[in-house]
Amino acid sequence: MKTLQQWLEYIYSLHTSRIDLGLQRIESIAEEQGLRHFPCPVVTVAGTNGKGSCIRTLESIYRAAGYRVGAYYSPHLLRFNERIRIQEKEVSDDLLITAFEKVEAFRKDRSLSFFEFTTLAALVIFRSLELDVVLLEVGLGGRLDAVNVVEPDVSVVTSIALDHQDWLGDTREKIAFEKAGIYRADKPAICGDWDPPTSLLTHAENINADFFRINKDFSYEVAEDYWNWSGIKKSYQRLPIPALKCQNAATSLMAIECLQRRLPVNAEHIITGLKSAKLSGRFEVFSRPVKGILDVAHNPDSARWLADQLERHQFPAKKVAVVGMLGDKDIPRTLDYLLPHIDVWFVAGLDAERAADPQEIMMHLKTSGVENCYNFCTVPEALKQAMQACTDPDDRVIVFGSFHTVAEVQKELNKEV
Repeated sequence: MKTLQQWLEYIYSLHTSRIDLGLQRIESIAEEQGLRHFPCPVVTVAGTNGKGSCIRTLESIYRAAGYRVGAYYSPHLLRFNERIRIQEKEVSDDLLITAFEKVEAFRKDRSLSFFEFTTLAALVIFRSLELDVVLLEVGLGGRLDAVNVVEPDVSVVTSIALDHQDWLGDTREKIAFEKAGIYRADKPAICGDWDPPTSLLTHAENINADFFRINKDFSYEVAEDYWNWSGIKKSYQRLPIPALKCQNAATSLMAIECLQRRLPVNAEHIITGLKSAKLSGRFEVFSRPVKGILDVAHNPDSARWLADQLERHQFPAKKVAVVGMLGDKDIPRTLDYLLPHIDVWFVAGLDAERAADPQEIMMHLKTSGVENCYNFCTVPEALKQAMQACTDPDDRVIVFGSFHTVAEVQKELNKEV
């Protein structure tokens, strides 16, 4: 019998391409196995940034309301099990192995990518349980993503920005069209982007989706220590400021309003859920062996939010960055948002297929006038030096740039415990 790690290595070896968008392989299998339609409501979430935060907010609020919730995330940081959660807990190795065995049996000799195979496994797990709601995070894009084989009751696009251009297109219009592919005719379709491209609006109109747009059909306002939300039928006052981005929380509340008849939720559930909605690697605070923040910000939009958070918290002492990035990201614009907030930079190479050359990051920092920047081959080396640079108890290490960077730092911090 294979271990979970052996299964993951085997699944990875099955398909030649790491990313291979298209529904032709997975759609027929999902149809055969009855995995396209669920008896409970399904919420599918796409977006350049904020997908995981939206799923996590929904998961937390629906759990606070007493519902049985299944949630599918991607990617993971440390353990594959993080991707599939039941009642806010990662599924066990045994449950995953059983699901993998089932997928292997019914796929026969049909080729599946890693994400397609593991998405089917998640659906097998969710289908085997009596759940009240299933929450699905799109892996890449939307229209051709494996998650899109499932028929959602509510579809959410959190944001549209330039990222993954090699697969989704090189303009916001092209990317928005791909993400709008998760919308369904006559079903609630939510957009949390302040300035949605015409392609998304047109697609929603063409298919007659029940469209809800931030700042038009729902809105929010943030005060110093609370925020208010208004939708079509409901409004909530003095909500607690969430650990995750308010814009994503506001978008999540619109999804909850759309499902209110089938899954009633009250203000108390929302308050409780918002207070407990945290997500690993999203402005995640650590305090040992030094103080610091972990954030998977890896493109300009997410870097801007991280910069806003650093500005809001006004940390009094030195801020030391550990950054490693992938080469297909907009490195200059991502770094530019953080330049005013970082005192010393420790740049690291990543052990990843698409890793950026640290020299590229160093070059941009130096041409931007940064003097205190240092280059290291690995994240652990950069982290070690960054922690040594924290001489004041209130100094902070700010880790960002990639899921890979945050994951490697988490591994190192776990060794310290």
